[in-house]
Order: sequence, then structure tokens, then C-alpha cells
Amino acid sequence: MFDSWNDAIRAAGFEPNQPSNGGGRTVVYSEDDVIRAIRDVADTVDQTPTVDLFEQHAPFSETVVAEHFGTWNEGLRAAGYEPTHLMGINNGHVRYGPNWKAQRSAVVERDGRNCRVCDTHISSLDVSSIHVHHITPARLFGADDPTADTDYEAMNALDNLISLCASCHKRLEGKFQDADPDEFAERGTEYLGYDLGIVAELNQSPDTVVVERETTLDQF
Repeated sequence: MFDSWNDAIRAAGFEPNQPSNGGGRTVVYSEDDVIRAIRDVADTVDQTPTVDLFEQHAPFSETVVAEHFGTWNEGLRAAGYEPTHLMGINNGHVRYGPNWKAQRSAVVERDGRNCRVCDTHISSLDVSSIHVHHITPARLFGADDPTADTDYEAMNALDNLISLCASCHKRLEGKFQDADPDEFAERGTEYLGYDLGIVAELNQSPDTVVVERETTLDQF
């Protein structure tokens, strides 16, 4: 309705509390930005930051760290700090395993950098800003149990992962856990009431120009 979260906030009469890089788009943060933010928070609180402290002092959420590095703890290590929880779990955030980054990139490319549910095209954004969803939740593979032998190969298998935009990810979290990516996309599209046939028909019409709207996906 408003092209961006910040524009909606302004329409409601409030001033946004998250930065924007112009045109109503939220900033897409790089790995260097994430590392710098972790170090800045560590300097501010004079200790290795926890997720809660990071959320209080950083300009973006912990989920941006997880999207870049797989887990909060891996983000801490990249910034030069030793995690306080060595099992890879911090405040309920699961560890996605050593093959996560490669599998994530493979899924984004397989899905054409599109949200498979609403068909929003997001190729203009950094690959790390695209959400990749575990259809069968990671916790069911033991990822949040420090005593479990987590099956990362099955958890991060291509047929358990699908590319989504931030909105679809939030609305479909936990749903259709028995589906493969194609079925998840079909059921998600129907569940959210999208009619992608209209979009396809417009794109095929020689008399119609469809302007592709970009979306920013720095929230997990």
C-alpha cells in the first residue's frame, strides 16, 4: 500500500526510527556493516554483546546478523568475539550449520531471486537480504537442542528451502511443513490470495508495461 514500512509509518503520523537510503527503501546492510555494528555495541556496553544488548543499541536487528553469517554466534566470531554460548544457540536462535551459506545461495539462484509466493522480483538487492525459509522448521532437526546430533544435510536440503520476501515469510512461518518448494509456493499463493495469473497475463501483453516494484528484506 505504501511501498515501504517507513512510508506507512509517516502516513500514520509517526517519524520512522529506522534509517532509509531514499525513496522509502530501508538500508541493505553489508557484512562489514554488521561486523562494525557488533563492535560498536561491544564498545558501548563494554562486553561481548548478547542478542538483547545488540537489539537495544544497534541500528538493525539480530536477524540481519543471522542472514549474513547463518547464526548470531558466527556473526560474533566474524567480529572477533567468542560467543558466550558455545553450542551455537543464543536466546533461542538456532545454528544453521556449516553448509548453510552454500545452500542458501543455491536456493536464491534456483528461485531466480524471486519470492516464490507473491512473485516479487528482488534481484537488485544483495543476496544476503533475501529470506530463505526452512519449510520443515530447523528445530525439528534438532538445531535448537545442544544435546542433539543435528542433521544439517537434511535440514538445509534444497527441497526443504524456499526463497520468500519478508512479508510472505512472516505470514507463512510454520505452515505447509510437509510440502516441497513447488507445493509450498502453490499453497502459499492460494492461502495469501495472490493471483499470479493476472501478472503473467499482463507481462505477455504487448500493449502493457509492468513496472517491477522493488522490496527490501532486511527483517527476518
